Amino acid sequence: MSERHSAPQRRPPFPRVTRWGVLGSLALVVTSLFGGADEAQAQTRDLSVSLGTVRTEAERAAMRIAVEYAKNLGDVFQIRSREGRSRIVDLSPVLTLETGEADAFNRVIAKISGNVIWVPDTTIAGVRTPCGTCFFHVLTLSGGIEADRAFDDVNVLAEAGWVPWYQNLAGARRGLLGQTSVGVFVQAGYRADLPDAALDSTSAARVPGTEEEPGSALLRLKTDFTLTSPISLVDFGGTGLALIGRATAWFDLANSALYHRVAGGLRIELGDGESFDFLYQDGSGAPNFNEGEQFSASLVIRF
Repeated sequence: MSERHSAPQRRPPFPRVTRWGVLGSLALVVTSLFGGADEAQAQTRDLSVSLGTVRTEAERAAMRIAVEYAKNLGDVFQIRSREGRSRIVDLSPVLTLETGEADAFNRVIAKISGNVIWVPDTTIAGVRTPCGTCFFHVLTLSGGIEADRAFDDVNVLAEAGWVPWYQNLAGARRGLLGQTSVGVFVQAGYRADLPDAALDSTSAARVPGTEEEPGSALLRLKTDFTLTSPISLVDFGGTGLALIGRATAWFDLANSALYHRVAGGLRIELGDGESFDFLYQDGSGAPNFNEGEQFSASLVIRF
């Protein structure tokens, strides 16, 4: 783990009622804006809510809540064929909230994310159609903000990336490879220099664990490895035990620093979009807004 930085003097966090009130309000807004879909859309389970307990590296017990939302907007989904290739364009709002008491991991990500996909065509019964079993490339584009739970530290970012799509290859579908995803991304943006009430001035301290200064430009190279679906260990037809995990690394090109975030654990599937997740997480500081490791046990409900 990277060398620890002493935490800068910061303004007092939001009162607990206000903080959780904000989280509740955000969840309500998400549900009202995007949750009023018809029954078919609801089956996509775009919203995930996790509530549980966590033990941090400082040996503190805390509450943990996580909300994740991502939904494709069908109105902007397009397929255009030209010279034997199909181009697919989609956009999706993405909201991630992860917070808790004590020094639990905390982050807020709000962005619009899109993909441009060039899929080779194939001929089936004399009709040219996109090839569903071919290797193809995905260009990802997104823009938004990342922040800590109190919005003391806010980064405005644009991101472009490349994701090779191999999940539909015959060999991948028969093995574990089809349940993974790898991507490489470039992030550029600006870290806001926000007023700090406790210091009665603008905040001049770095976020613990990062070399990025307030009021400075951001430039990162990011790599991401994800288990796109849980790896089943025991399956009883809708219930069972599975592995979950994700690893992300950022290389700060502006300051020659490396950050990481690793999460992995076991999921007990309860059926009907519910599960118990036992998760281990470790981070080296921002862009995760936390250093250290934690263990959590949470009830997860997907809508």
